[in-house]
Amino acid sequence: MAPEVYLNKPYGRPVDVYSFALIAFNMLEGRAPWADLAGEKAVRLACQGERPILPRSYERRIASLLAEAWTHEPVARPSFAAILDMLEAFPANDIERPLDAGESQGCVCVIS
Repeated sequence: MAPEVYLNKPYGRPVDVYSFALIAFNMLEGRAPWADLAGEKAVRLACQGERPILPRSYERRIASLLAEAWTHEPVARPSFAAILDMLEAFPANDIERPLDAGESQGCVCVIS
């Protein structure tokens, strides 16, 4: 659930974009975000702007898409139309291809 929903703030479609990003992370990692934390602690971190750590092995465009979609400010999250455009621009093999040994993407950091 997006932080703004948990905090009873006004919200709209960006909450679904936030959820999409966390579900996508779960699918890519095979585990829930903050799986090792109690639910209340995970919620507190999310509401403070914390997000799961994105492995360096992620293709940089996937990492960027997730970071944009789960950003703390709802108005800064992309629309689903924009997300579809981003996904359609990826060659299919790049989405599922792990980072090759020795290939460098640089640091993909999220600062909220």
